[in-house]
Amino acid sequence: MLGLGRVKRSMGLRAPILAQVVGLVLFSVLVSQAVNVAVILTSRPPERTRFEAAEVASVLLGEPTQYAQERLRAQRAPHPPADSEEDFVERELRQTLATTLGRDPSQVRVVLRRGPGPQLPPLPPDVRRGMPRPSARPYGVGPQRTEGFVAAARGKESWVWVTPRRGALIEAWQARLLLWLLATMLLVLPIAYLFARRLTAPIRAFADAAEQLGRDPQAENIALSGPAEVGKATVAFNEMQARLRAYVDDRIRMIGAIAHDLRTPLTRLAFRLEGLEEPARRKAQADIKEMEDMIAATLSFVRDASRVPSKERLDLRALVESVTDNAAEMGGQIKVEPGNRLVVHGDPIALRALLTNLLNNALTYGGGGATVRLGSEEGRAFVEIDDDGAGLPPDQLERVFDPFYRAEGSRNKRTGGIGLGLSVARTVARAHGGEVALSNLPEGGLQARVTLAT
Repeated sequence: MLGLGRVKRSMGLRAPILAQVVGLVLFSVLVSQAVNVAVILTSRPPERTRFEAAEVASVLLGEPTQYAQERLRAQRAPHPPADSEEDFVERELRQTLATTLGRDPSQVRVVLRRGPGPQLPPLPPDVRRGMPRPSARPYGVGPQRTEGFVAAARGKESWVWVTPRRGALIEAWQARLLLWLLATMLLVLPIAYLFARRLTAPIRAFADAAEQLGRDPQAENIALSGPAEVGKATVAFNEMQARLRAYVDDRIRMIGAIAHDLRTPLTRLAFRLEGLEEPARRKAQADIKEMEDMIAATLSFVRDASRVPSKERLDLRALVESVTDNAAEMGGQIKVEPGNRLVVHGDPIALRALLTNLLNNALTYGGGGATVRLGSEEGRAFVEIDDDGAGLPPDQLERVFDPFYRAEGSRNKRTGGIGLGLSVARTVARAHGGEVALSNLPEGGLQARVTLAT
């Protein structure tokens, strides 16, 4: 038996979950920072939009070039654009534009749309007067942050306004950054998925083994693998499974030994009854015969429980039809409703015994006829056996599964049996991840429903 101390020495175990998660986080951060460094080193800063005075003037004159028409738009207004205070940059641009248009500066306006960034303080008047006037100052550049501009010139009847057209949804530099982000996600996500799959695989195997243990105490132990925490849990689980297996085996052997030892005193008792007079002797012999049948059934159950199950993929419909054919040869009236082929993973010997017990009960206690149907729902196969009998009282639908319990009325000991059949059937069904349940049919009769994992 494995001990907890062997977990650290086992070569099948990986680093603890905490270390693996920290490693994944560090890897993701390093990849993200590497992408950021690559963006900084390879990407050019976004270019600010530039509008030359000649380009704006061509639109104001109604003779725009194709390039200017794509970038600027013109509209008429009865008044010039409002500007609370014209600064020296706007005045320089207005004078440059007036010169390009060949107009008086008083007939031209330039208003810059200020952005949220820092603004330059206005210069004193003496400094403004001494500044040189550039001949072709481009719009949209300078130390101040601008979000746009309005250039206007007086026409014959109204003012003509020119403003930049709204750009695309995202700029080229923004598209490059988005592509870098997408590339980072495509790089990290598959690695994270593979890591998560590798990390959770031992946990999924652990859950499957726990479910299998509930069906079959003789199931194989879990392989020791995965993170150290899962390895410790695996060792504890395997040890628990071994203890449960030993406990069940001990109880089965004890029951078998008791049943076997009871045969000897019963045999001596039967010899001593030979001297009794009738009808006392006949009644006592009947009781002894019943006890011997119970002992024989118990020993048979112990032998079946001690047998190592051999599970395989099998056709459940073919198995049901084989069992019903055998019962029909004994005179039973059985109808199997047609349907599709059903494949389950199970022990054919145990499943045959389960179906035989249920079918014999239906024929013996249910009026001599039975209807069998098969199907599947929610990923599980089911077999329903309906008889034509009187059914059972509601309070006995569960009690009949108790070992050696026999219902009264039409289902009593005079019809045969010792009360182990349904108990064995339920044990077999649960060992296959299923269940056996009884219910009274609305039109009369009893239905036995078996569900099995596929």
